[in-house]
Amino acid sequence: TLAAGAPVTSKKPSDSRVDVRYDFGCTPGLKELYVDSFGNILMGKLLEDLDALAGNVAFFHCDDQDPQTSDLSLVTAGVEQIKFERKAIPMDNDVIVTGQVVYKGSSSLDVLIEAHVAKSNDNDDDSKVRLLDPAEQPSKLLSSVFTYVARDKETGRAAKVINLDLSDCSPHEQSFFEERSQKALERKRL
Repeated sequence: TLAAGAPVTSKKPSDSRVDVRYDFGCTPGLKELYVDSFGNILMGKLLEDLDALAGNVAFFHCDDQDPQTSDLSLVTAGVEQIKFERKAIPMDNDVIVTGQVVYKGSSSLDVLIEAHVAKSNDNDDDSKVRLLDPAEQPSKLLSSVFTYVARDKETGRAAKVINLDLSDCSPHEQSFFEERSQKALERKRL
């Protein structure tokens, strides 16, 4: 939980995490919006949602909660290969799509998005998917990393993003952060 008052200089990945549950099992109207002619999820529609979700996570992370500072302009710099764990995503179960910041550079950040089969059709199920956890692999449907760069809205120049506090992260998250750090160094070298 973030304190009110002073501008935020550091956030944990959980501070800007977003989880969206698609209750296909108990919301027929929702299912109709996402189903293709084979009874699977419409990939184009889901990809639009993944992009919007990643953007929201990036925005929440960069919000310093100070009304005196202007919001940053966040630009999608890249989307890594979307890794599908299954050829098609059937809609006979609910789906949880979740995203959180997994790496922070000086003016960039990486947002990991994962989609999982929901553990139950119970709307009161408040258990969170543990991102990057091998125990969650059987439920994983897809994953991707969206990279954003921050720009100052007035000058258009690179803007610093809020630090990422990894003190409460799992070993999987720590390891992924290191992996993303190495990728960032490689991108700079190229």
